[in-house]
Amino acid sequence: MKWCLILLFGLCTVGSGHAMQVSLNQTSVSCGATNIEATFDCNFNGFVDVTISGGVNTAGNVVSYEVENGQTSFFIEVQPSDNSPFTITFETTSTDLGCAVLPSPFSSATLSHTCVAGTNDNCATAAPLTVNYNTCSFSEFDVNNSTESGVIASCGSSGLKDLWYSFEANDIEVWMNLGSLPGTFARWAAYSGCAANSEIACGFTTPNTSDIKIGGLTDGNTYYIQVQIFSFATGDQQICLYDNSPSNANAPLPIELGSFEASLVKDNQAIIEWEIFSSINTERLNLLRKRKQDEKYISVFEMKLEDHSDLRYYKFEDNNLDFQETYYYVLQTTNTDGTQDLSHTISVETAMNRNKNITLIYPNPTRESLVFNYPSYLPKEDLVDINIYSLTGASVKNITFSDHDEYKLDISELENGTYILEYRSGISRGQKLFIKI
Repeated sequence: MKWCLILLFGLCTVGSGHAMQVSLNQTSVSCGATNIEATFDCNFNGFVDVTISGGVNTAGNVVSYEVENGQTSFFIEVQPSDNSPFTITFETTSTDLGCAVLPSPFSSATLSHTCVAGTNDNCATAAPLTVNYNTCSFSEFDVNNSTESGVIASCGSSGLKDLWYSFEANDIEVWMNLGSLPGTFARWAAYSGCAANSEIACGFTTPNTSDIKIGGLTDGNTYYIQVQIFSFATGDQQICLYDNSPSNANAPLPIELGSFEASLVKDNQAIIEWEIFSSINTERLNLLRKRKQDEKYISVFEMKLEDHSDLRYYKFEDNNLDFQETYYYVLQTTNTDGTQDLSHTISVETAMNRNKNITLIYPNPTRESLVFNYPSYLPKEDLVDINIYSLTGASVKNITFSDHDEYKLDISELENGTYILEYRSGISRGQKLFIKI
C-alpha cells in the first residue's frame, strides 16, 4: 500500500520513497486575474484537481487541469481580502508514472498577495473622522482594493465599491466635502447605524464641488458615511468634515462663566447677557451669532479680556433682527496660546411684525404683468430685490427697486407655467407662488 503525507513547504511523501513537490512561476500576486504555471518534479502526464484557500477561485471555477511532462497552467481570480497567504493544493486524478501515484498524492504551494482590502471597507471597520471647526482638513484613503459592502442606500446602486467613515456629532449638523474623487462622481449616504434602514441622508456629488450639509444629528451620537464609487476607480479619495462648533465645544472655558442668557425685549431686538466670575490666560472674547442652522457663525461683538477673579457683568443689544427667525449665540474665547474655546449655545426667537401688511402679488394667475405690494413697514429707502425662479430652481428674472408703495413687474417674456417670486429687503424676506398663463 502506498501512502501520502502532506508536510510543510508543499512536500508530498509517497510510499515508494519519492517526495513529490511543486513550484510556481509566481511568489506573490495582485488583485484580478493572474496566470499560474505549476511545475512538478515528476514528469508525468495526467490530470490534477486544483483547490485554493482564502476564497480565491480559478477562472470559471474550473478545478481539473491537464498535466503534460509535469507541467500545467491556469488562471486565478484574486479578490480583496485580508493579508493571509493563499495555499494552492493539487490532487492527482490520473497519471502515467509511479512518482505521481493514485488515488490521492497531494502537492501544495503557498502564494502571498497584495490584494488587501482597505480597513474601512465596510461599516463595522469604518475609518473615524474628526469634525473640524469651520475648516476643511482632508484625509485621504486608498480605493484600489475596496469592495462592495452590500449596503445599498436609497440613492445608491449595486455593483459599486464603497468606503466607510464614522464620526461623533458635536452639533445638529455637519458639513462634508469629498475633494478629489477617483472617477467622475460618487454616491454618498449617512446612517445612524450600520443597517441600511438607519439611513438619514443620501445624495450624489462630483469632485471638488460645493460642500454637503448633513443635518438632523444628535450631539454626541456616532454616525456613519458611505461613499460609493465605480468598481474600476483607482487612486485616493479625499474627505473632510467640519462644523461651526469645535469638537470641544462643551469643554470648560478658561473663563469661569456664570449666567449666559438671551431675551427678546422688542419684536426684533434681543438682549444678550453674561457673567464672568474669573478669567485667566485669555486674550479676547467674541459673541458669535448665526440666524439659521445652515449658516456659519459671525462675530457680532468683541472685547479684550484680562486676568481677573471678581464678578463682571456684560450686556449686548442685538438690534434690527429679522422677524420670525431663531438666532443662536455662543461665546468664543481666544487664549494666550492661540487656542479657542466655545461656550454652550443659547437661542432667541423673534416675533412676527404686528404692524406689517400682508405682501400681495396680483393678479394671480396673470398674463402680462404682476403687481408687488410694497409692505408698509419697510422704509421707503430700503432696496427690495425680487428674483423669479422656475420650479426647477432656475433664475429667470431679477429686479431691484425702492421708494414705491407697489411695483409693477413685466413678465410677458416668461413662458406659461408656475413660478416662485422671492423678495428680500433689509429686514424681511419671503416667497410667493404665481401662475403665468
